[in-house]
Amino acid sequence: MNELLALSVSIAAMVMLSALGLNVSVCILAGLLALGLIALGPYGTGEALWASLPDPSMWDITLSVALIAILGSVMRELGQLDEMMDGLRSLGIRGRGLMAASSALLGLLPVPGGAILSASVVDEERKGLGLGEKGPATANLLFRHLNFFIYPLSPALMFLASPDVLDVSVLFLIIALAPASLSHVLSSALSSFLGLKPVGSSPRRKPSRSGVKGLVKGLIPILAAPVLGVLGLWLSLSLVISIFLSVLLAGPSREVGRKALRGLKKSRAYSFAVPVLLAFLYRSVFKRSGASAIVRHLIGLLPMPGWLALCLLAFLLGFATGAVILPLTAVLPADVGLFEGLITYVGAVAGYVISPLHLCFIVTAEYFGLKQAQMYPRLLVYAAVMVALSAGLMLVLAPLY
Repeated sequence: MNELLALSVSIAAMVMLSALGLNVSVCILAGLLALGLIALGPYGTGEALWASLPDPSMWDITLSVALIAILGSVMRELGQLDEMMDGLRSLGIRGRGLMAASSALLGLLPVPGGAILSASVVDEERKGLGLGEKGPATANLLFRHLNFFIYPLSPALMFLASPDVLDVSVLFLIIALAPASLSHVLSSALSSFLGLKPVGSSPRRKPSRSGVKGLVKGLIPILAAPVLGVLGLWLSLSLVISIFLSVLLAGPSREVGRKALRGLKKSRAYSFAVPVLLAFLYRSVFKRSGASAIVRHLIGLLPMPGWLALCLLAFLLGFATGAVILPLTAVLPADVGLFEGLITYVGAVAGYVISPLHLCFIVTAEYFGLKQAQMYPRLLVYAAVMVALSAGLMLVLAPLY
């Protein structure tokens, strides 16, 4: 009963503080302290935290998340993200294809409110096609979060794959999440573009060598780190190399150096790294407290399969808190299997994407002059189709997991 009380207070604290608009780091820290102090006491909590500190993978992932944010901010300041968008246009991609591709490509780099980066591209295409705001705004929000399923440097993916959670390689996890990736793309396209009838056309541009060159230059730093990571290099060191490549490709000069430093200052790297570190520490206390057994027991009492209960609970917490890693820390049992972990992750991502607290959702609605409520009919279609289709495909493939 003590563990149940501790977990209940912990989750309630995180949800309430998140609803008040506090930073996700504060929410996780409050939940950690509530869980630890009630279930383990001060000494037990300190012991659990101290035991987790020597874990090198925890520090590598935490530092990597900070460096990913720096890479995205530096590339934005150097104009490389704009060059990538020009490169897409130079390949003849336009209309709805450009709306989806630009959002997905810029979604590879986590920056605060990153949906604003692709909003201008989507808006320009929308006007050329004579479309209203709701569908394109939905596309701008949804397609950028494909990175949660396919990009090896997605912080949430790295956390889920870590030894403290599923203990698998990120590459294996991406392959296992292929049904979710497909479901995300299909449900995003359905909810964004169904019923839209263009009355115009965006201008066709001839392929240009300079445009393709800009696209390739932008992709090199983004793809270098995952490739180096697969080859066995520490992710944090791989990302340092990616940042160096970004500056090198811009042409080292005083002006480039000033822009890179400005990108470093604007990156708010700590706002991405601290929640990940606290999530690892929360998991340590969670396992030591015995709350995992309570979660297993309660899920077993529900009139539904355990995987479905985990998925729905993660969805609700993701929606309530506007976070992905936070639900995973509080919901996944210590002995979670691969299938359960994957479907729980899908629920957490779907809830997070459509959460009114989600910064990308907030800035997208503001940019297109919409109220969040006006986007929910399409977003609810996305969430329902995404979770149902992912679950269906994963159940079919469950024997392979």
